[in-house]
Amino acid sequence: MGQHSMLQLWREVNMPAHSRTTHRLRCHSRARGAAPRLRHVFLRAEKGGAEVATAPGPHVPASRRQLLQGAAVLTGGLAAAVTGTAPAAAADLPAAAAGTPAPSPVPTACPPVASGSGTRAWRALRDPTLNRGLATPASARHLYGLDGLLPSAVTAPEQEVARAEAAVARAAGCPLMQYSLLMGLREADPGTFFALVQRDVERYLPLIYTPTVGDACLAWGSLLPRPTGLSISLEQAGRAGELVANWAEGQPQAKIAVITDGERILGLGDLGAHGMGIPTGKAAVYGAAGVDPSWVVPVALDVGCDTAAVVNDPLYVGLRRPRERGEAYYALVDEVVGALRARYGPGLLVHWEDVGFSHAFPLLERLGAAGVPSFNDDIQATAAVTVAALLGAERLPGVPPLEQQRFLFFGAGQANLGVASLLVAELVARGLGRREAEGRVWLVDRRGLVTDDRPDLSGGKARFAQPRPRGLAATASAPAAGPKGARPSGSEVAPGLVEVVGAVRPTALIGAATVGGAFSPEVLQTLTKVQPSASSRPLVFALSNPTSAAECTFEQARRWTSGRAVFASGTQFPSLQDGGRTLTPAQANNCFVFPGIGAGCVASGAGAVSEGMLLAAARAVAALASSEDLAAECVLPRVGRLGECRERVAAEVTRAALAEGAAAGVAARGNWGGRSWAAA
Repeated sequence: MGQHSMLQLWREVNMPAHSRTTHRLRCHSRARGAAPRLRHVFLRAEKGGAEVATAPGPHVPASRRQLLQGAAVLTGGLAAAVTGTAPAAAADLPAAAAGTPAPSPVPTACPPVASGSGTRAWRALRDPTLNRGLATPASARHLYGLDGLLPSAVTAPEQEVARAEAAVARAAGCPLMQYSLLMGLREADPGTFFALVQRDVERYLPLIYTPTVGDACLAWGSLLPRPTGLSISLEQAGRAGELVANWAEGQPQAKIAVITDGERILGLGDLGAHGMGIPTGKAAVYGAAGVDPSWVVPVALDVGCDTAAVVNDPLYVGLRRPRERGEAYYALVDEVVGALRARYGPGLLVHWEDVGFSHAFPLLERLGAAGVPSFNDDIQATAAVTVAALLGAERLPGVPPLEQQRFLFFGAGQANLGVASLLVAELVARGLGRREAEGRVWLVDRRGLVTDDRPDLSGGKARFAQPRPRGLAATASAPAAGPKGARPSGSEVAPGLVEVVGAVRPTALIGAATVGGAFSPEVLQTLTKVQPSASSRPLVFALSNPTSAAECTFEQARRWTSGRAVFASGTQFPSLQDGGRTLTPAQANNCFVFPGIGAGCVASGAGAVSEGMLLAAARAVAALASSEDLAAECVLPRVGRLGECRERVAAEVTRAALAEGAAAGVAARGNWGGRSWAAA
């Protein structure tokens, strides 16, 4: 960028909002013939009988916004660049490190369409950047030929948000219907959608993501409308560049790609192409947290499905073939990631979602070896939010310091292995030796307690293998999960788990095995009995999603431990009344973490997501739990503070990346192109 262009950007960043609007209009009028696809004008609104140029929201055209954000970093504030207002500070870092500005509730950028052109008018009618419903000003309706295609009333954008709120409320009692309404709104009017969700995150987050998104994925074949994402199948191998280019027609810029292969959708198993609800849902959560929605592209890789009931459903939308697990799988991943980076730049962050265990860790290693920044939400974000909950629990009376505790993980899949690994890093940071810290962690997998006399352990499990406790037979501990395609009920696993709890004597029981009801009355009563003192409070974390897969409820945990349990869960449970107090369970939801990790990686240019960055995220979230939260037994902040969490986490992740030297410029990472990764 030349000195003159940079100076122009600097002036635009620092001029008053009303001057900036006039400046953009002037610049637009000069460039009208130069780049038709990048031309933008600000809508005009009626005021006092005369049309005046206004900027009702902080939206800036995507191409211009990226330059403005970069200039804002140099001149002291990202939010100021987009909104014309002072940014909210996050810790003591520049506002740019806290992530992106909140998406505009009323985006107004739009390319000019000749008035009177019927074809163009109908295109404008279906373009959410042009058609704002009744909030479309009269001048814009005339400009784009929308007169007569919309009702004549012109309302304020806030009225459209109220209209959407009423529509969702009318479907109360049917979360899936509410999900469909909200996703339809997101497709038709994203500005109103994000304004509505951000108005009441606690109300709408469970509808746009867990637990409702699980039901949406199960019903994906008959769901209308379905959220839009980039879908690439094995049959389209060799055409990834073409398909990414097709998508980029509607999303020309992106910084984060949320990718799933549909194999491990929440606690529901392999749903194949019906797993698209996960990346589209995560993209919506990014926006709800204040990350610019144009930054995030949702991607589903259709590589087959091994669930017969899904594949044989006549309404299934994916390939009807067994799941590919060999070289063709990795070849498609290579091609898709290469195409995304070729289109959006080598700094694109890959956010993996609900990938099966056999591919989850190899994919992280594969991308890391190639210098591709990536993280797995189910491993690393789950780890960060769970450690945050442990740190928050530590602040309650009766809970020993973490370095004095013993942790039993029910389930030894990618989620609990990630939590255990990050927990060890926290304990080491507190002065424990690594082997001593690992000795505080016990795992239960589908074959029982993970002990050092078992020859069948993978490297991740072997790290935490402990000597078998005296008196605990090799056959005494029940499986944490049933055979493939089946999950045992809590009553089937409870007897063995009771014996394991009695032998290990943990102070914390953490479940992520998707075995609904596994924390039975006998398990939790035994957990209470083995605490080091009568005043010690056991930690009970039932992290599995959706609600049907949760190991226990908040009410059960309280009742079966005589009110002593400190509880957190992956799904949200209702509050309880206890002696005049309202107790609110903590929801260990990854949404507290992944938007900030994504924004922090983008802000810092980090080439990898390190343990230090994840610990920084965990500590940032834990610190946001207020005294009021803790008084209500809630060891994490409320979901309603999602935007604040994103800012704080992004700032701390950026700080950690810079301190570790993990941040690397895009140029230093080079252009990956079609390079082959090492075998997983």
